[in-house]
Amino acid sequence: MTQRTIMQYLSLDDWKIAARLPIPAGEVMLSRIRNYGWIELRSEKQHTAIKLTPAGHEAMRSAIKTTRRPVEPGLKAKGNERNEQTSGTRKNVGGGV
Repeated sequence: MTQRTIMQYLSLDDWKIAARLPIPAGEVMLSRIRNYGWIELRSEKQHTAIKLTPAGHEAMRSAIKTTRRPVEPGLKAKGNERNEQTSGTRKNVGGGV
């Protein structure tokens, strides 16, 4: 999600200073986004400037891909057993008076 946050801050027209991004972005993250073809990097004396590419703009507008499988209707997702047990009337457990 941090990659998406960085890309939302950037624009197609203007170069932004990497040190002034809204969240910290390390060299590894920026090089990864550049390898995807989503940003351009430019070194200016002591600062690195970045700009969103058209491919990055399209990637930002696309839906976020997830690795989770959808749960079929009628089947329970793993881990929901506890939620079902605690839903409804809650009992006071513990030493409260």
